[in-house]
Amino acid sequence: MTAGPILCERLRIPPFDPAVLKPTQWATAQQKAKLGNAILRFIALGMPAEKFTPALYSRLSNMFGFIAHYNRTGFAQTWFDNAATRRDFLDQVAREKAELARLQAKHGGTATASNSSVPTVQLGLL
Repeated sequence: MTAGPILCERLRIPPFDPAVLKPTQWATAQQKAKLGNAILRFIALGMPAEKFTPALYSRLSNMFGFIAHYNRTGFAQTWFDNAATRRDFLDQVAREKAELARLQAKHGGTATASNSSVPTVQLGLL
C-alpha cells in the first residue's frame, strides 16, 4: 500500500473574499482572491504536480521567496516531488510569512486591514 497525499479541504474554508484584499497596480482584489483560492485548493489537494498549472507556477515562482527555476517542471520537481519536498514548500511559505510579519511590525505596517477576519493561514497570501 502506497501512501497518498494528505488532503486538507478545510484550508479552502472560508474562501478568500475580495472585499478584504487591497488592489495594487499588479492585481485587482478579485484577481488576488482567485489566486489565493487556487493556491489553497492546490495545497488542499496534496500539491499534486499534475495540478500545478502554468498560472500557479507564474505566480508562486515569484512569491514567498521562491525562485523561478528553469521552468514549471523544475519548480514542481523541486517542491512537489515527495512528502519531504512538499513539507519544505510549506516551511518556505511559513518562513516568508513570519519575515513579512516581522518587517511589518518593525516598520508599522499590517498584513491586512485592521477589521479583517481573514484566517491566519491565509495571511501569507495577501
